[in-house]
Formats: sequence, C-alpha cells, structure tokens
Amino acid sequence: MADSLLKQIQSQMIAAMRAKDATTLEALRFLTSIIKNAQIDKHGQLTDQEITNIIRKQVKKQQEEISFLEKANRTQRAQQEKQKLEVLINFLPPGLDDDQVKSKILQAIPADQLKSQTIGQLMGRLVKVFQGQIPNDQLARVLKSLKNS
Repeated sequence: MADSLLKQIQSQMIAAMRAKDATTLEALRFLTSIIKNAQIDKHGQLTDQEITNIIRKQVKKQQEEISFLEKANRTQRAQQEKQKLEVLINFLPPGLDDDQVKSKILQAIPADQLKSQTIGQLMGRLVKVFQGQIPNDQLARVLKSLKNS
C-alpha cells in the first residue's frame, strides 16, 4: 500500500522525462527527495497517508511561494510555480465539501461536547481523529460555523 502512491509519483516522473517536460520533472524530483528524506528520518517506508500529508505540506508551501512571487511582480516565475503546484495537486485525493466535513465532525464529536468545549479543544481532538485527511483550515472554518449555529 505504501509503495502505490510513491510508485505513481515515480512513474509520472519517468513519463515527464520521456516527454521532456522540465517543469513537471523538477516538481516530481523535488517531491521524491522530500519523501526519501522522510523515509530516512522514519527509518522505514512511509504509508500512503504519510506521503499524502507530505504532499499537502508541499502544496501549502508552494501556494505561499506563489503569493510572494505575485506580490513581487515576478509573474513568469509565479506561472512556473503554478505549473508545479498543479503537478502536486494531482497526487492529492479529492477534497471533501463543507457539508461532508460537517457530517464527519458530528460523527466524531457528540453535540453536547461540541457546544461545551472551546474551538481549540475541539480542533485538538479533530486533528488527531482525521490525521490530515481534512485540511486544518477547512476543519476550523466548518467547526466555527457549527459552534456559531
């Protein structure tokens, strides 16, 4: 199971080499190096979930870099980074909409605890329960709407 996402990344990298797609190849090589460093730190293979978490972190960093480049009026470089971002996003599972996240939150936390605990306490529990399956910013946004309703 752990190798399936990594194998997909490696096969996409080979396809990018054959197609001589430098931007895609650069993004995949960088992602592969980050994954290999994480494997070294763990002293073993990573699960697909751990690889997905690494990709999510990289997507967030890439989005921040794009916004900085756009603020600095470096549009050509920002465009290249957007292409790399698209490559990374292709390896993420499809996201949940807010209604699906809301139902998952309600399944994980009883309604009485939802009203009695602070958002910080609830977020701490939910982050542990969902372990990167739902982006934290989306989780916080839906949780706040539930607390306010």
